[in-house]
Amino acid sequence: MAWVRFTADHDHRVGASTVAYKAGMRCNVTRACRDEAVALGRAAAIRTPGKAAAQALAADPRWTGGPDGTEGRG
Repeated sequence: MAWVRFTADHDHRVGASTVAYKAGMRCNVTRACRDEAVALGRAAAIRTPGKAAAQALAADPRWTGGPDGTEGRG
C-alpha cells in the first residue's frame, strides 16, 4: 500500500470493479494503483501522514477511509 495525492480524476480497475478517485483526494492505495496513476500524471506519491494528519484526513468529507483515518480505498 502507498499514499498518494490525486491531481486529476482517476479510475482504477481491479477485475470487474472500478474505483473512482477524484482530484484532491489523499488516500492509501495499492502499489499498482499508485504506479498507474503516477505514470499517467494523475497522482503524486506522498509520505505516510502522521497520526494528526490522518485524523484531519478522516474529518475531510472527501476522504474514503475508515473512522480512525488509517484505511483508504484501493
